[in-house]
Amino acid sequence: MQLNDFEIARRKELLEFGQSENKLLCDAKAPTAEDLNRIVDDFYTRQTEIDEIALIIGDAKTSRRLRAAQRAYISNLFAGYYDEEYVKNRLRIGLVHKRVGVEPK
Repeated sequence: MQLNDFEIARRKELLEFGQSENKLLCDAKAPTAEDLNRIVDDFYTRQTEIDEIALIIGDAKTSRRLRAAQRAYISNLFAGYYDEEYVKNRLRIGLVHKRVGVEPK
């Protein structure tokens, strides 16, 4: 998608995402970190109750890898850095989901 800093800033502007919203996310980092393992465990418990998703997740090794990636994904959401590297990482995650057949819906 070739999103550069200017395009990212424009998208933030369209979403009215400014310093105060950035601060709100950063302020939520510590409380979220305290419950991160529980949040991820609850998420995957619910996900694996859905047969189609359980088939994609598959074995324990894949589950461990996905849980670690999910923890990093959530932690990065509250890190306060929403620059080009952050956007590229999010796009890579989307491409991985597409490659394994996980539809956006």
